[in-house]
Amino acid sequence: MGIIQRYIFLFCVLGITLSVTAQELGLPVDLRQHNLTEYNSSLFSPVFSLDRNQPQSVALWTRWQWQMVDGDPTTLFLNYSRRINRSMSGGLGVFQQNTGVFLNRGGVLNYAFTAEIAPGFDFAAGFNLFVYQSQF
Repeated sequence: MGIIQRYIFLFCVLGITLSVTAQELGLPVDLRQHNLTEYNSSLFSPVFSLDRNQPQSVALWTRWQWQMVDGDPTTLFLNYSRRINRSMSGGLGVFQQNTGVFLNRGGVLNYAFTAEIAPGFDFAAGFNLFVYQSQF
């Protein structure tokens, strides 16, 4: 195989590789969802507040879906969480969801604790307490 044939072969392999990987579609980053899971993760599990809040965090998650004449569907969630000490953390949040004809608003209180069972092994548990009011 001559040197020109090697270059042609390398360019063909490179061209095929680039064309195959260029067709892969990825989902765009949703910054609102990233904010919800990164900073308001105690909504999913209050135990997350034990290792993510150093020492406290305030986060807002919003979503406006589209604009309408009589109201646009919106979701708002504001959360404050704080690590109380090495073994306890807690948080308080308020939320409102409006779909035009349906309004849901309320709050969430979360608490988590951890206990060392053995050196290097901790047991963690927590709860979320939701209070809300829904109306048409």
